[in-house]
Amino acid sequence: MHERKSGYTLNAHGLVLGYGAKQVVHGASLELRPGRITALVGPNGSGKSTLLRAMARLHAVDSGRIELGSTDESAIDALALKRSEFARRVTLLSQSRPVPLGLSVREVVEFGRHPYRGRFRAADPEGAAMVERAMDMTGVRVLAESGVHELSGGQLQRVWLASALAQDTSVLLLDEPTNHLDLRYKVEIFDLVHDLAREHGVAVGLVLHDLDEAAGIADEIAVLSQGVVKGLGPASEVLDAGLLSAVYGIEIRTHTDPFTGRVQARAVGRHNRGAHAAAAHSDAAQPLASTI
Repeated sequence: MHERKSGYTLNAHGLVLGYGAKQVVHGASLELRPGRITALVGPNGSGKSTLLRAMARLHAVDSGRIELGSTDESAIDALALKRSEFARRVTLLSQSRPVPLGLSVREVVEFGRHPYRGRFRAADPEGAAMVERAMDMTGVRVLAESGVHELSGGQLQRVWLASALAQDTSVLLLDEPTNHLDLRYKVEIFDLVHDLAREHGVAVGLVLHDLDEAAGIADEIAVLSQGVVKGLGPASEVLDAGLLSAVYGIEIRTHTDPFTGRVQARAVGRHNRGAHAAAAHSDAAQPLASTI
Protein backbone atom coordinates (compact mmCIF):
# COMPACT_ATOMS: atom_id res chain seq x y z
CA MET A 1 0.00 0.00 0.00
CA HIS A 2 1.24 3.46 -0.87
CA GLU A 3 2.66 5.40 2.09
CA ARG A 4 0.85 8.73 2.39
CA LYS A 5 2.62 11.91 3.42
CA SER A 6 1.72 13.68 6.64
CA GLY A 7 -1.92 14.74 6.70
CA TYR A 8 -2.81 18.41 6.37
CA THR A 9 -5.64 20.48 7.75
CA LEU A 10 -7.02 23.21 5.48
CA ASN A 11 -8.68 26.08 7.32
CA ALA A 12 -10.65 29.04 6.00
CA HIS A 13 -11.05 31.92 8.44
CA GLY A 14 -13.61 34.66 7.84
CA LEU A 15 -13.43 34.55 4.05
CA VAL A 16 -15.11 37.35 2.14
CA LEU A 17 -15.39 36.53 -1.57
CA GLY A 18 -16.95 38.23 -4.52
CA TYR A 19 -17.16 38.83 -8.24
CA GLY A 20 -16.13 42.39 -8.92
CA ALA A 21 -17.99 44.65 -6.53
CA LYS A 22 -20.58 42.00 -5.65
CA GLN A 23 -19.90 40.00 -2.49
CA VAL A 24 -21.17 36.43 -2.58
CA VAL A 25 -19.53 34.90 0.51
CA HIS A 26 -19.58 36.79 3.80
CA GLY A 27 -17.13 35.86 6.56
CA ALA A 28 -17.20 32.09 6.00
CA SER A 29 -15.04 29.82 8.14
CA LEU A 30 -14.49 26.12 7.53
CA GLU A 31 -12.02 23.50 8.75
CA LEU A 32 -11.13 20.39 6.72
CA ARG A 33 -9.31 17.83 8.85
CA PRO A 34 -7.33 14.69 7.97
CA GLY A 35 -9.49 11.59 7.81
CA ARG A 36 -12.72 13.58 7.87
CA ILE A 37 -15.31 14.38 5.18
CA THR A 38 -17.08 17.73 5.14
CA ALA A 39 -19.99 18.35 2.78
CA LEU A 40 -21.12 21.82 1.69
CA VAL A 41 -24.84 22.02 0.93
CA GLY A 42 -27.27 24.80 0.14
CA PRO A 43 -29.38 26.17 -2.72
CA ASN A 44 -27.96 27.37 -6.02
CA GLY A 45 -26.13 30.66 -5.58
CA SER A 46 -25.42 30.09 -1.88
CA GLY A 47 -21.64 30.32 -2.35
CA LYS A 48 -20.71 26.64 -1.97
CA SER A 49 -18.56 26.30 -5.07
CA THR A 50 -17.05 29.78 -4.67
CA LEU A 51 -15.95 28.93 -1.12
CA LEU A 52 -14.46 25.62 -2.24
CA ARG A 53 -12.63 27.28 -5.15
CA ALA A 54 -11.23 29.94 -2.84
CA MET A 55 -9.88 27.24 -0.53
CA ALA A 56 -8.19 25.74 -3.60
CA ARG A 57 -6.68 29.17 -4.44
CA LEU A 58 -8.72 29.39 -7.64
CA HIS A 59 -10.80 32.37 -6.52
CA ALA A 60 -9.38 35.61 -5.17
CA VAL A 61 -9.87 36.29 -1.46
CA ASP A 62 -11.11 39.80 -0.66
CA SER A 63 -10.43 39.37 3.04
CA GLY A 64 -9.84 36.58 5.55
CA ARG A 65 -7.15 33.94 5.48
CA ILE A 66 -6.53 30.34 4.47
CA GLU A 67 -4.10 28.20 6.46
CA LEU A 68 -2.50 24.80 6.04
CA GLY A 69 -1.40 22.91 9.11
CA SER A 70 -0.22 19.43 10.00
CA THR A 71 0.95 17.38 12.95
CA ASP A 72 4.54 17.94 11.75
CA GLU A 73 4.34 21.65 10.93
CA SER A 74 2.77 24.73 12.44
CA ALA A 75 0.01 26.36 10.42
CA ILE A 76 1.21 28.34 7.42
CA ASP A 77 -0.39 30.93 5.16
CA ALA A 78 -1.66 28.88 2.22
CA LEU A 79 -1.88 31.94 -0.01
CA ALA A 80 1.85 32.60 0.41
CA LEU A 81 2.94 29.17 -0.85
CA LYS A 82 4.26 28.66 -4.35
CA ARG A 83 1.51 27.20 -6.52
CA SER A 84 3.41 23.95 -7.07
CA GLU A 85 3.95 23.52 -3.31
CA PHE A 86 0.29 24.20 -2.61
CA ALA A 87 -0.79 21.78 -5.36
CA ARG A 88 1.22 18.97 -3.74
CA ARG A 89 -0.99 19.35 -0.69
CA VAL A 90 -4.38 20.43 -2.07
CA THR A 91 -6.27 19.53 -5.25
CA LEU A 92 -9.72 20.41 -6.56
CA LEU A 93 -11.88 18.41 -8.93
CA SER A 94 -14.12 21.10 -10.36
CA GLN A 95 -17.73 20.69 -11.46
CA SER A 96 -17.05 20.92 -15.18
CA ARG A 97 -13.93 20.72 -17.29
CA PRO A 98 -13.43 20.91 -21.04
CA VAL A 99 -12.91 17.66 -22.90
CA PRO A 100 -9.26 17.62 -24.03
CA LEU A 101 -9.17 16.49 -27.64
CA GLY A 102 -6.51 14.16 -28.97
CA LEU A 103 -5.46 12.83 -25.56
CA SER A 104 -5.76 9.36 -24.09
CA VAL A 105 -7.16 8.57 -20.66
CA ARG A 106 -3.67 7.82 -19.38
CA GLU A 107 -2.38 11.20 -20.60
CA VAL A 108 -5.21 13.04 -18.83
CA VAL A 109 -4.58 11.16 -15.58
CA GLU A 110 -0.90 12.10 -15.89
CA PHE A 111 -1.93 15.77 -15.64
CA GLY A 112 -2.17 15.16 -11.92
CA ARG A 113 1.59 14.71 -11.67
CA HIS A 114 2.35 18.20 -12.99
CA PRO A 115 3.13 19.72 -9.52
CA TYR A 116 5.88 17.13 -9.03
CA ARG A 117 7.67 17.95 -12.26
CA GLY A 118 10.09 20.82 -12.54
CA ARG A 119 10.76 22.81 -15.65
CA PHE A 120 11.16 20.84 -18.86
CA ARG A 121 9.16 17.89 -17.34
CA ALA A 122 11.88 16.89 -14.89
CA ALA A 123 11.95 13.35 -13.53
CA ASP A 124 9.03 12.18 -11.43
CA PRO A 125 10.17 8.83 -9.92
CA GLU A 126 6.81 7.98 -8.34
CA GLY A 127 4.72 9.29 -11.21
CA ALA A 128 4.08 6.14 -13.21
CA ALA A 129 3.10 4.12 -10.15
CA MET A 130 0.77 6.86 -8.89
CA VAL A 131 -0.95 7.10 -12.28
CA GLU A 132 -1.53 3.34 -12.38
CA ARG A 133 -2.82 3.38 -8.80
CA ALA A 134 -5.23 6.21 -9.54
CA MET A 135 -6.61 4.45 -12.63
CA ASP A 136 -7.09 1.24 -10.65
CA MET A 137 -8.87 3.04 -7.81
CA THR A 138 -11.34 4.68 -10.20
CA GLY A 139 -11.78 1.68 -12.51
CA VAL A 140 -10.54 3.40 -15.67
CA ARG A 141 -7.43 1.32 -16.35
CA VAL A 142 -9.30 -0.64 -19.04
CA LEU A 143 -9.83 2.70 -20.81
CA ALA A 144 -6.21 3.83 -20.46
CA GLU A 145 -5.45 4.00 -24.18
CA SER A 146 -8.88 5.26 -25.25
CA GLY A 147 -9.34 8.85 -26.37
CA VAL A 148 -11.16 10.88 -23.75
CA HIS A 149 -13.40 12.34 -26.46
CA GLU A 150 -14.88 8.83 -26.85
CA LEU A 151 -16.04 8.56 -23.24
CA SER A 152 -19.44 9.05 -21.67
CA GLY A 153 -19.94 11.85 -19.15
CA GLY A 154 -19.71 9.41 -16.26
CA GLN A 155 -16.53 7.83 -17.57
CA LEU A 156 -14.94 11.22 -18.12
CA GLN A 157 -15.81 12.26 -14.56
CA ARG A 158 -14.00 9.20 -13.23
CA VAL A 159 -10.97 10.01 -15.39
CA TRP A 160 -10.79 13.51 -13.93
CA LEU A 161 -11.08 12.03 -10.44
CA ALA A 162 -8.21 9.68 -11.28
CA SER A 163 -6.16 12.71 -12.30
CA ALA A 164 -6.89 14.32 -8.92
CA LEU A 165 -5.91 11.12 -7.09
CA ALA A 166 -2.68 10.84 -9.09
CA GLN A 167 -1.72 14.19 -7.59
CA ASP A 168 -1.55 12.36 -4.22
CA THR A 169 -2.47 15.37 -2.12
CA SER A 170 -3.47 15.41 1.53
CA VAL A 171 -6.55 17.59 0.94
CA LEU A 172 -9.09 16.68 -1.76
CA LEU A 173 -11.80 19.15 -2.79
CA LEU A 174 -14.66 17.89 -4.95
CA ASP A 175 -17.33 20.05 -6.55
CA GLU A 176 -20.38 17.83 -7.21
CA PRO A 177 -18.22 14.76 -7.95
CA THR A 178 -21.13 12.47 -8.88
CA ASN A 179 -22.63 14.63 -11.63
CA HIS A 180 -23.46 12.52 -14.72
CA LEU A 181 -22.85 9.24 -12.86
CA ASP A 182 -25.38 6.43 -12.75
CA LEU A 183 -26.31 4.77 -9.46
CA ARG A 184 -23.56 2.15 -9.50
CA TYR A 185 -20.70 4.57 -10.17
CA LYS A 186 -22.16 7.12 -7.78
CA VAL A 187 -21.99 4.56 -4.96
CA GLU A 188 -18.47 3.54 -6.00
CA ILE A 189 -17.26 7.16 -5.99
CA PHE A 190 -18.69 7.71 -2.51
CA ASP A 191 -17.06 4.47 -1.31
CA LEU A 192 -13.75 5.65 -2.77
CA VAL A 193 -14.03 9.05 -1.06
CA HIS A 194 -14.79 7.29 2.21
CA ASP A 195 -11.73 5.04 1.81
CA LEU A 196 -9.48 8.00 1.01
CA ALA A 197 -10.51 9.68 4.24
CA ARG A 198 -10.53 6.67 6.55
CA GLU A 199 -7.66 4.59 5.18
CA HIS A 200 -5.38 7.28 3.77
CA GLY A 201 -6.04 10.20 6.10
CA VAL A 202 -7.14 12.57 3.35
CA ALA A 203 -9.07 15.68 4.37
CA VAL A 204 -12.08 15.84 2.05
CA GLY A 205 -14.36 18.76 1.30
CA LEU A 206 -17.14 18.29 -1.24
CA VAL A 207 -20.09 20.22 -2.61
CA LEU A 208 -23.29 18.19 -2.88
CA HIS A 209 -26.86 19.07 -3.81
CA ASP A 210 -28.51 15.94 -2.42
CA LEU A 211 -29.03 16.28 1.34
CA ASP A 212 -29.44 12.53 1.85
CA GLU A 213 -26.15 11.86 0.07
CA ALA A 214 -24.47 14.44 2.27
CA ALA A 215 -25.91 12.81 5.39
CA GLY A 216 -24.73 9.42 4.19
CA ILE A 217 -21.09 10.29 3.60
CA ALA A 218 -20.12 13.37 5.61
CA ASP A 219 -18.78 13.64 9.14
CA GLU A 220 -19.75 17.29 9.11
CA ILE A 221 -22.14 19.30 6.96
CA ALA A 222 -21.89 23.03 6.31
CA VAL A 223 -25.23 24.56 5.31
CA LEU A 224 -24.81 27.75 3.29
CA SER A 225 -27.37 30.38 2.43
CA GLN A 226 -26.66 33.63 0.58
CA GLY A 227 -22.94 33.28 1.24
CA VAL A 228 -23.25 32.67 4.98
CA VAL A 229 -22.58 29.42 6.84
CA LYS A 230 -25.89 28.97 8.65
CA GLY A 231 -25.12 25.60 10.22
CA LEU A 232 -22.03 23.44 10.73
CA GLY A 233 -21.88 20.05 12.41
CA PRO A 234 -23.01 16.43 12.14
CA ALA A 235 -26.04 15.66 9.98
CA SER A 236 -28.08 14.82 13.06
CA GLU A 237 -27.64 18.41 14.26
CA VAL A 238 -27.64 20.61 11.16
CA LEU A 239 -30.16 18.82 8.95
CA ASP A 240 -32.93 20.44 10.93
CA ALA A 241 -36.32 20.88 9.27
CA GLY A 242 -36.67 24.50 10.37
CA LEU A 243 -33.19 25.51 9.23
CA LEU A 244 -33.46 23.70 5.90
CA SER A 245 -36.92 25.10 5.18
CA ALA A 246 -35.64 28.63 5.80
CA VAL A 247 -32.51 28.11 3.70
CA TYR A 248 -34.22 26.48 0.70
CA GLY A 249 -37.42 28.52 0.84
CA ILE A 250 -39.65 25.45 0.75
CA GLU A 251 -41.10 23.20 3.41
CA ILE A 252 -38.65 20.41 4.21
CA ARG A 253 -39.42 17.57 6.59
CA THR A 254 -36.75 15.38 8.16
CA HIS A 255 -36.80 11.99 9.83
CA THR A 256 -34.36 9.31 10.91
CA ASP A 257 -34.30 6.24 8.69
CA PRO A 258 -34.75 3.28 11.09
CA PHE A 259 -32.70 1.03 8.80
CA THR A 260 -29.59 3.24 8.40
CA GLY A 261 -29.97 5.51 11.43
CA ARG A 262 -29.33 8.52 9.16
CA VAL A 263 -31.26 11.73 8.86
CA GLN A 264 -33.20 12.03 5.63
CA ALA A 265 -34.85 15.13 4.22
CA ARG A 266 -37.88 15.53 1.99
CA ALA A 267 -39.06 18.67 0.26
CA VAL A 268 -42.83 19.05 0.37
CA GLY A 269 -44.55 20.52 -2.68
CA ARG A 270 -48.16 21.67 -3.03
CA HIS A 271 -49.25 18.41 -4.64
CA ASN A 272 -47.65 15.89 -2.30
CA ARG A 273 -48.38 17.07 1.23
CA GLY A 274 -50.74 14.18 1.89
CA ALA A 275 -48.31 11.65 0.44
CA HIS A 276 -45.53 12.94 2.66
CA ALA A 277 -47.69 12.77 5.75
CA ALA A 278 -48.58 9.15 4.95
CA ALA A 279 -44.94 8.29 4.24
CA ALA A 280 -43.82 9.77 7.54
CA HIS A 281 -46.32 7.48 9.29
CA SER A 282 -45.03 4.35 7.59
CA ASP A 283 -41.27 5.07 7.69
CA ALA A 284 -40.72 3.13 10.90
CA ALA A 285 -42.11 0.01 9.30
CA GLN A 286 -40.71 0.53 5.80
CA PRO A 287 -37.06 1.72 5.66
CA LEU A 288 -36.11 3.86 2.67
CA ALA A 289 -33.48 2.79 0.15
CA SER A 290 -30.23 4.73 0.30
CA THR A 291 -27.60 5.32 -2.38
CA ILE A 292 -24.75 5.67 0.11
